[in-house]
Amino acid sequence: MALEKEQHKVLKWAFFSGLGTLFSRFAGLFREIVMAALFGTGMVADAFSAAFRFPNLLRRVFGEGGLLVVLVPRYSQERIEFDDDEAFVLASSVAVMLGVIVGLVIIIGELTAPYLAWIFAHGWLDQPEKFALTVRLLRLLYPFIGFIAFATWASAILNAHKKFFLPSLAPAFLNLGWLTGGLIALQLYRNSAPQIQAYIVAAGVLLGGLLQFCIQIPLMKKIGFEFKSDIKRKISGVVEIGKLLLPALVTLAVMEINFIVDVLLASFLPQGSVSALTYANRLIYLPMGLASVAMAQATLPKLSDLAAIADFKKFEKLLSFATKIIFGIMLPISAFVIALNSEIVGFLFQRGSFSGAVSTPMTAFALTFYAVGLFAFGSNKILMQGFYAIKDTKTPMILSAIVVMINIILNLLLIGPLKHGGLALATSLASIVHTTLLLIFLNRKNKLAIKPQIMSFLRVLVASVIILIITKLSSIGVHSFIGEISFWQRAIQLGLPSIIWFIAVIAIAKILKISEIEQFIELFIQKMKKSISK
Repeated sequence: MALEKEQHKVLKWAFFSGLGTLFSRFAGLFREIVMAALFGTGMVADAFSAAFRFPNLLRRVFGEGGLLVVLVPRYSQERIEFDDDEAFVLASSVAVMLGVIVGLVIIIGELTAPYLAWIFAHGWLDQPEKFALTVRLLRLLYPFIGFIAFATWASAILNAHKKFFLPSLAPAFLNLGWLTGGLIALQLYRNSAPQIQAYIVAAGVLLGGLLQFCIQIPLMKKIGFEFKSDIKRKISGVVEIGKLLLPALVTLAVMEINFIVDVLLASFLPQGSVSALTYANRLIYLPMGLASVAMAQATLPKLSDLAAIADFKKFEKLLSFATKIIFGIMLPISAFVIALNSEIVGFLFQRGSFSGAVSTPMTAFALTFYAVGLFAFGSNKILMQGFYAIKDTKTPMILSAIVVMINIILNLLLIGPLKHGGLALATSLASIVHTTLLLIFLNRKNKLAIKPQIMSFLRVLVASVIILIITKLSSIGVHSFIGEISFWQRAIQLGLPSIIWFIAVIAIAKILKISEIEQFIELFIQKMKKSISK
């Protein structure tokens, strides 16, 4: 199926964005392997996971989910209506206001850390050592927000100039700093108390945040960016961004409450529940970054350009195309994760303090339920860009508030029978409801037809169920011949079914003519051929 010019451009941008994210996610994966070896699913792992939750919440609020999605459309409009110099003045003025706001947030966070910990780690009040460690780590990690806010500000400017690779690669430097801290703790402080090792890792996180911002500065200079703030002259643009940002911040804050509630409820469950959810959540974010985050970053600038010139016919076509591609990528990956959950966790994490008897099954259990909603996590990112591109941040805010209430109700219903797995399943089910609501309201605004999305989803779902069955049967066959003893045996147990899965994806996409899968595979092969020929 031939791609239209605009669709091919977006896929190409998504490919380069995904390539940068690939390095970042694999750096993050190695980081999690080191964290698992250091702390397993013990007390320190739980404390670090809980302490990082709140700075990470604000990272998403002030970062790629908040600032980026409102700055790119307004910055793009400034370039179209005036020129790059005027857009630079606007961006510089936004940076000054951002510095003031984030600085205040950090100061307040440092002062209120014990109260924040009381909210999201209430179940540890009867464990003074664990609670105190959480507070200390929270205070140490809080300045991370400032680095990430300015890193995202830089990424937004570069994305608006259709520069996607470096901004998507920049988070790899966060993971590199984090990984460096983990390796120093593992190698040079291996005999120190786990609490000391946790402080060293936290220092690595701060270093990584600073690197994520600094690595983008040379490319900003290359596109001609000059810092020349004039808030008085650009006050209308700054105020407009502020007005758009406030509902976007509320949207993300409301969505992140899901994670805070998960941590709060998991703190009442057996030890290891919080860290098992964290490891599983991080694994789910690997395919999210490679596909949906990359596609969202590539799509938003183009959607913003089309909205600025009121070409909503192409707008709808592009948004529909991006959503279908995400279905085509995410559903087969869900099949892979569900079929091979234990093999994935065992191969990646089962070493050191991460035990095969406790840590692996706990994490695999949560991973399975997160995988159920993977397509929804991915498509939500794309669908929300449709609202942000037309500068509608209020509708996503209202829908997110509804979804959070649904998620909390599902948490309370499912935590009893499924423990921490119920929290993961509740997140997935609530996210599926969120996808449905986003589609309905985009349709009401005449920005996206629902029927083509449903038909696309059902086609890929049928194919993915077949792929899941084939992959699971191949895994059972491999296990019947190879027992799980060594690392290499675990590698074979994961590797052989993975090859079968990949072949099944290509074959079934061809047999059933699933264009949503074929288009992505076609572009991937083209880019690989070009890379090899060079």
